[in-house]
Amino acid sequence: MGRASGRDLNRFFETWIYGSAVPRVKFTSHVTGGEALVRFEQRGEPVDAALTVTVTYRNGESEEVVVPLADKVTERTIPLRGPVRSIAANADYAALVELVK
Repeated sequence: MGRASGRDLNRFFETWIYGSAVPRVKFTSHVTGGEALVRFEQRGEPVDAALTVTVTYRNGESEEVVVPLADKVTERTIPLRGPVRSIAANADYAALVELVK
C-alpha cells in the first residue's frame, strides 16, 4: 500500500492497526465575514485522520467539508454561503476520535 500511494504509512499502522488509544482532538471554529476558520489541535502524538465539519446555515441548509488531519495543528478556512447557525466537527461520527474541550 505504501508503494502504491507513495506515502509512508508507518504512523497510520502504528495508530490504527497496532495501537489501542483513541486520538484526542480539540476543535474550535470562528466566523468572520464570509468565511469560517476551523482549527483542530491534536492532543498527544499527531495521527492521520479525516474529520467532517458540518456547517449549518440559518436557512436550514447544511454542507459538509472533510478536513484531513496529519499535523499537531490543522487549520482550514471554509467559504460560507450565508449566515451560520452552527459549525460542528464529526457530527456524523465517521472518525474514531474523541473531541475534547
